[in-house]
Amino acid sequence: MLKKLELRNFRCHQNLNIDFGDNKKIVIIKENGAGKTSILEAIYYACFASSFRAKLKFDMIMHDQQSAFIRLGLQKEGDSHIVKIGFSQTEKAVWLDDKKLKSHKEISEYLKVVFLSPEDIGLIASGPENRRHFLQEIVCLLQPEKVTLLHKYRYYQTSRKAQLETATKIDSEFLAWAEKYFLVSQELQAIYQENCELLNQALRNDLKSANLDFNIELSYKKIVNLQGVVFDQFCRTNSHIFEEEIRTQKLRFGVHLEDVEIHFQGKNARNFASRGQQKFLSLLLKLAFVKSLEKQGFAEVTLFLIDDFASELDPVFRGYAKALLDSLSCQIIETRPNGILESSLFFQAQI
Repeated sequence: MLKKLELRNFRCHQNLNIDFGDNKKIVIIKENGAGKTSILEAIYYACFASSFRAKLKFDMIMHDQQSAFIRLGLQKEGDSHIVKIGFSQTEKAVWLDDKKLKSHKEISEYLKVVFLSPEDIGLIASGPENRRHFLQEIVCLLQPEKVTLLHKYRYYQTSRKAQLETATKIDSEFLAWAEKYFLVSQELQAIYQENCELLNQALRNDLKSANLDFNIELSYKKIVNLQGVVFDQFCRTNSHIFEEEIRTQKLRFGVHLEDVEIHFQGKNARNFASRGQQKFLSLLLKLAFVKSLEKQGFAEVTLFLIDDFASELDPVFRGYAKALLDSLSCQIIETRPNGILESSLFFQAQI
């Protein structure tokens, strides 16, 4: 649970201190341009070591400053913990209770952030990149022990791309790298499919609790089914894939090429759902993610960040959103330019 937040030279915040106290439902109300989103960005950065809107650390540092600092006061199982992150354009350091961390992923034990903004309509309406990134975030928070698998996949993916630039035949070196890539791809494909089923279960529960007569289903779409086969068998039945890779110098299988189809009322939501329905579906997906974290016992360390999303919803959907948000056990921080989610449960934080 997030109790306190301090920012120094982060975006427009030269010296910001917020005390959330013991409140679990929090709203930050301020006019546009006052830095509400930057507050959520700082919390998100503390969890993932990346920003949802900046590619470079330099973009998060206040103009004319050389570095920025984030300090979070957290509580877990009655114990207080302090996370401190300092960074410049070229360096970064992370501390947990005054112990310098070697890996940022150690923070996941104390803070798991799910972020929702109007741009998340892209989960439904845009291409597969957004949905693949969503699956990666689920792995990072639900299965942090598998984060190294994501790193391995990227390494083997890059290595195989480099190999294909000069490969002319399927030789022993080609197969050695292909096997490493195959094994990691096979494991990740199984994890992604399993997590889609977890989300489906959470979606069904949410729809039932809200008395919503919707049919929503996630379906993991594989380029090549890697499950239940060993590499030698894969080579025998898919030799044409390797030949095509050499001919085109492009990878022809792997989870970075796969997608999740989201079906609404039996049809592909990307093509058939209205824009209002797509916005509500993006909220339901993030809520399903949060509910999955709560079901795994992570409610105390889960923080749902909502950036000016309620005003984007149709009035009818807003009512359903209110009921679903009020049912969460985790902490919620929402930003809005005015008003709150028609709920007296929210504490208004001052900035």
